[in-house]
Amino acid sequence: MDGFMGHLGLALVTFAVTNVDDLLLLSLFFSNPRYPVRSVVVGQFLGVAFLVGVSLVGLVLGTFVNQQWIGLLGLVPIFIGLRAAWRLQSASVPETTQQEVSTGSSVLQVSAITIANGADNVSVYVPLFATLPVVTVGLYCGVFAAMVGVWCIVSYYLVQHPGLSKVLACYGHLVLPFFLMALGCWILFETKAYTLVLR
Repeated sequence: MDGFMGHLGLALVTFAVTNVDDLLLLSLFFSNPRYPVRSVVVGQFLGVAFLVGVSLVGLVLGTFVNQQWIGLLGLVPIFIGLRAAWRLQSASVPETTQQEVSTGSSVLQVSAITIANGADNVSVYVPLFATLPVVTVGLYCGVFAAMVGVWCIVSYYLVQHPGLSKVLACYGHLVLPFFLMALGCWILFETKAYTLVLR
């Protein structure tokens, strides 16, 4: 039991440390009427599932996945942020009255940004999984899946907080484009993926 509780605690801490910035990202998505709640949740689950899957593939192959290639996905939030900023500048109606992004498009956007933001997660998950028995790796994957749900619930209810909801309702759609662009640039430099672009 001690071993189980120890691994459970480590799995919880590992997820929290590697995904703490997703709380802000999810809150911005939940506060933006262009992104349906269901699409944000599904996109987040798909993004984290992809990162864990890549880590498992890297573990099976016995090699570390070059996070520079995943880091290139930092271009995705930059592109989405630029497009959102352009929409804000050229919109003739308030952002809050605009139609939602199509379900498929919003799911893909959220999942792609989650994957890009979690590029460094792979470098943590692969060596961690390499030290664990297969059954225990399954436990970690289960905990990660449950924590994605917890993260979505926490972020959603943060948005419902009276004080925070007013701030996000007024400024969230303005902050999101620039947050995404800054996030994309940080990902490119943190993973050194910009060197692949400059070649």
